[in-house]
Amino acid sequence: MPNIDLTDDELAALTAAARRALADDRYPNAPRFAPLKSALAKLDPGSAARAVEAKPPLRARFPLSYENRDRAVQLIHEATGDG
Repeated sequence: MPNIDLTDDELAALTAAARRALADDRYPNAPRFAPLKSALAKLDPGSAARAVEAKPPLRARFPLSYENRDRAVQLIHEATGDG
């Protein structure tokens, strides 16, 4: 196993990037992240305690009925002050 000498700033940047990759992904608990989580636990043992929560699944979007669409347009206009 190679030994990489990193400065504190480099280590902080690397762990922040790994945490951000996990947090920003739609499926942070996917098996493809196991090596990244393992490496992160070795680089920053305190980060292993911070579990990544899964994001809620996306809601299905259905087309709005004409009545609902008209109401939505009306609310948008009221909110923006367009009438």
